[in-house]
Amino acid sequence: MRYPLLISNPTNILHLTGISIESRDGWALAIEDEIFFFTDARYSDVLNSTKKPNITTQEISATHPLSVRIQKILALKNHNELYYEADNLTVNEMKLLRKKVGCKTEAYGRRSSQAASN
Repeated sequence: MRYPLLISNPTNILHLTGISIESRDGWALAIEDEIFFFTDARYSDVLNSTKKPNITTQEISATHPLSVRIQKILALKNHNELYYEADNLTVNEMKLLRKKVGCKTEAYGRRSSQAASN
């Protein structure tokens, strides 16, 4: 994927990474030819055992929140926008993400295309 897409749906995360998680216990960021997988210390065994060449795992915590991890990756890759799964992220989560990451956000998926056609 050329543009950065934040994946929050556990089924989609499993499909992309092979990692099975509970809802909101992990996130994936697909950007260019890489996938970044983020989760907290409860999944440290997953973080340490994932050895796929295009997947980078990163632990998120109070001192290393998801928003900061995403900001750094977007800056490194020279992107100033972030797409998210419209069918999985709530409006409040999207607003918080937009505020904390500090970039343009755009819906991706079925709900966003339905809204555009109405």
